[in-house]
Amino acid sequence: MTELRCGYPQAPTEFLTETVDFTVPTTCRRDITEPQAAAELLLTTLRERIGSVLAAAPDQARVVLMMGAGVDSGAVAGVLAELDRPFDAVTVATTAQPDEAVAASAISALDGATHHSLLLDTAEVTALSREALARLGLGELWAVAEAIPLLALRRFLDAQSGRNPTNTVLLTGKGADVLLLGGADAPGPLHETSTTEAVDAQVRGLAIRAYGRGLVDNFDGRLLGRWAPTLHRAYQSRTFWDAGTRLAPSAMFRTSDPVPAGGLPADKYSLRLACSTLPTSEFAWRPKDPLQRSSGLHAALHDAARVYAAELPAAGTFRDPYAESSADISARLFLELLLRG
Repeated sequence: MTELRCGYPQAPTEFLTETVDFTVPTTCRRDITEPQAAAELLLTTLRERIGSVLAAAPDQARVVLMMGAGVDSGAVAGVLAELDRPFDAVTVATTAQPDEAVAASAISALDGATHHSLLLDTAEVTALSREALARLGLGELWAVAEAIPLLALRRFLDAQSGRNPTNTVLLTGKGADVLLLGGADAPGPLHETSTTEAVDAQVRGLAIRAYGRGLVDNFDGRLLGRWAPTLHRAYQSRTFWDAGTRLAPSAMFRTSDPVPAGGLPADKYSLRLACSTLPTSEFAWRPKDPLQRSSGLHAALHDAARVYAAELPAAGTFRDPYAESSADISARLFLELLLRG
């Protein structure tokens, strides 16, 4: 089955649960055992993926990349740099935890790259959370924490003079963690069949949740509005699925092969090798949590919850909520929900 190619500016996001049966094991496909060969395959696939996105867009369309400080978006930025394609890199973080934006700002050293840091304080995180709740109709933590950067991006795009959906391409590095088990450790010895089977099952399980339409229909449209049809998740495509499911565990996780020193991550090894050959090599070996955490959004929501709990009736009678554990804050909020029936 070939990759779905949607005409610009129709919605380009590929919901692979509609074209791939993730209940069928792909263990027998995982024939690439060497990390370097896997890196070359991933880089070729990424170049083709971004090339096809740009080819379908108007010639003068400006690329906007949701930029983190890790390898996923770093590799996307590196391919854009290879193509001499100017782009705006936008990083959403919080004022209390700006490290993600500071690290991502290194992208501005590339010719044609402009970096924008959207730093949100607690009040802004709370306001965007309320907007996300209203637009999505649910309060699931990870969904709301994913929605906040998209709402901040929408606000940024709306404020740009002369920018509109017909001259804009939005790119994100989302999807690589599913294919390559980002953030995970190898579930066993890398060359054993049982490890390959376990890796394959984990990838397919993640794909069922991540590559569908999610908990809410039209998730992107509810959050990005008129900008949603321009959004491309770089690693969420049929071609990337076909490439990623060829990787054996030994091509996905770092072992004792020589790499730059310094407590380096073992996950997404082949993608890190690929990125190390690009103009954005400084992003190749940087450890990174999911955006919801690395941006400080989870921490900001924790702080906002504590402030809310501290303002409840009689909250400070016996203990100071600002000095309590997160578990006690959760219990306070739960009791308030019970009181409200």
